[in-house]
Amino acid sequence: MSEEAPQEDKTLTVDSLVTGDRPSLYFFGMVGANAIRKDEMAVFMVDALGRVCLMPPSSIQVLQRPRVSEEELDTFPEAIALQILVRQGDSDPDIEGYLFRRSSRGVE
Repeated sequence: MSEEAPQEDKTLTVDSLVTGDRPSLYFFGMVGANAIRKDEMAVFMVDALGRVCLMPPSSIQVLQRPRVSEEELDTFPEAIALQILVRQGDSDPDIEGYLFRRSSRGVE
């Protein structure tokens, strides 16, 4: 029996995911990966009928984004670490504070 991806008209349900239905899991992963590539996030919700729905990012309020730790930042050259801090939205005082702490740890 060949495993095919769910057809576009097939409804993805929570039951198909939790029972390990491979085509459903692959489809869920592909939809999530495409959403992340497009919008840098994927928001899935389940409706009252148990159907899995991909929600537009504008449908939620992000209270906190994932952050790169200072320990991880220290593994990058300073210029790259600065780019990461800017990309994750750190303020100038926060960036200056990180650079001071980085220097005091002896990281170049």
